Order: sequence, then structure tokens, then C-alpha cells
Amino acid sequence: MGISLGSTLLVLGVVVGYISAQQSLDRAGLKPVAGEPQWQQAVASPKDPYVIYSIGHFIADGFLPPPTSAQVYVRKVDDDGNSLRNDCTYTLLGAAPQARWWALKIGSAAPNLAMLSARDAILSGTDQLEIGIAKHQTPGNWLAMPQAGAIELSLVMNEPYALAKNAKPLPLPALKKIECE
Repeated sequence: MGISLGSTLLVLGVVVGYISAQQSLDRAGLKPVAGEPQWQQAVASPKDPYVIYSIGHFIADGFLPPPTSAQVYVRKVDDDGNSLRNDCTYTLLGAAPQARWWALKIGSAAPNLAMLSARDAILSGTDQLEIGIAKHQTPGNWLAMPQAGAIELSLVMNEPYALAKNAKPLPLPALKKIECE
């Protein structure tokens, strides 16, 4: 008993469709941030033609998409352009995100996920944020580096103040590599 041409074409169509959808999720839905080449912004506006791909990023990671009032920024490289690695220690430095609420997460999906939010962060007297990202606990703010899997740093800001005031673009923090094991 042979496989019919129709069945073969149907299976081939499903496989090609799945692969193209995965590539679209990886490439579309994120746009570069002006002046911040390491950061990409997830497009979450319902008026944007690529919003379905941005929503797909969240769903593929097991999360609900954020509200349209939120800004989502993602990075997979340090300030030198090197991919983030599990065996390295990093420091995230910059002004505290100017938003009603914000959260930083590292990792792609649970259980390999660490998160620090506006509620938990310790700021300096000048509203500067410094966060250690490492396998082992660091003094002050700390995000645990995932033990395995893809490493992606995400910053979610709900109702950023600069958007409401039509001000200059939001400053995003720098990510410096300190050392690798």
C-alpha cells in the first residue's frame, strides 16, 4: 500500500508552514530601538501589521501578551555584541525605568526564568539601577542566570512616562560583561 501524492503534499505543506511560522516569529514582531542597537522592541500595537508575530513570541514562551499600554524590550547580546552566555556574569546599569510598573526577566520560559520588578528592586539615591546577572548570588539586585536554554533579557514597562508626555525616547540600561567561567 503506497502513500498517495495528496497525503505527501499535505504533510509537506504542514511541515513547510510550521517552519515558516517559526522563522517569522524569530524575525518579525521585533524592531530595532533607535540609538540602542542591542535592544529590540516587541511590536504590540494592534494597528501594526506584525502584531500577530509579537503575540506569537509571548504565546510560544507560555506568557499572555502584555496590554497595549506596555512597552517590551528584548536583548540577546551584551554591549559588545556578544551573545549572552550561561557561564558569564553581567551587570545591568542605567536609570531606573520611568514607568508606572516595570519588570526585568532573564530566560526564555519557566522553569528557567528569573524576574525582578519595580516592587523588588533596590535603587541608588540617584534613581540608578544596578543588577547583577549571574549563576551565583551577587550583592544588591540579582537575577539568577538560567542553567540551560536560550538566554534572553526582557524589560517590560507598563505605561512608560515618556510615552504619555511625548518626550524623547526612553533610556534603556547597558549590559556589561564582567567575567566568564
